[in-house]
Amino acid sequence: MAVWGYFYFNFELFRSSWLADVSYLSQHLFHVGPQILSIFREAGNESHFSLLQQSFESNTLRQRNLNQFDPLALGKLLKKILNEHEPLFTFDLYSSLIEAQDRQMGITRQNTLKQITSQLPESNRTVLISIFRILSAIERNKSVTGMNSTALGIAFGPSLLRPLKLDLPNMQKQGKLVSALCEVFISKYGSILGNEEITSGRASPTEVQRTGQSAVDYFKMDQNNVAAPQDTGEFLQIVQRFSFKSFRGKYLLILMQLQ
Repeated sequence: MAVWGYFYFNFELFRSSWLADVSYLSQHLFHVGPQILSIFREAGNESHFSLLQQSFESNTLRQRNLNQFDPLALGKLLKKILNEHEPLFTFDLYSSLIEAQDRQMGITRQNTLKQITSQLPESNRTVLISIFRILSAIERNKSVTGMNSTALGIAFGPSLLRPLKLDLPNMQKQGKLVSALCEVFISKYGSILGNEEITSGRASPTEVQRTGQSAVDYFKMDQNNVAAPQDTGEFLQIVQRFSFKSFRGKYLLILMQLQ
C-alpha cells in the first residue's frame, strides 16, 4: 500500500489550520493540476475563488468538496495562503538556500540543500513535499499544462521562499535565484527533502482515499479492488510502518483527501 495517504504532523501543526488547508488543497491539486492549462498562472473563476477564500477564512475549507471548484481558483487560493504566511522554507533559511543556489552546482549543491532543509520543522517539510509533488507532476505533463519547470519556478518560487526584508539592490538577482532554486526542488525534491520511497514517482492507482471522519473507516475502504485494513490493529500496524521522526516527538495523524 502506498504511503501518500499518510501525513504525520505534531500537535502544533494541527492547531495551524492554514497548514492543514494547504495540505488539503495540495492533495486535490496533485490529481487535477496536471490536466489544467496554465495552472498556477491563471486566476480562474472569480466567484469560485471568492467562495473558497470565505471558506478558508471561516476555517471550513476542509469541509468543502473541492471537485466542485475550478482548479485554477484552487491554485490561486493555494498561492494566496502561502503568500500570507511565513514561507515554508522559513525566513531563517532564506540566505543559506540562496547562497547554495548561487555558489554551488550539481550533487554538491544538492547535498548542501539537503543539509540546510534538514533544519526545517517536520510540518514544513511534509507540506513542501506535497507541494513539489504537484509541481513535478505538472511539469511532467507540460504538453498539456503549458508549464515547464522554469515557468513553475517563476510562478511559485516566491510563494515558498522569500526574505523577511527586501534587499532592493539585489532583488532582481535574488528573484532569479529563488525561481532557479524552485526548479531544482521540482526535479530533486525527493532526495533533498525526504525519503525517496515516499517522495518520488507518480501517484499509484492503489493509493488510499479518505471518505469519512474515522481513521479506521478510512482504511476500510477498498480502493480499486485493493484489500484495505479490516480492523484497528491492522490500521495501527500500517501507521507504525510509516512513522516519521521529529524533535518534538508527539504526532497526530491527519488524513488528507486524495481525490
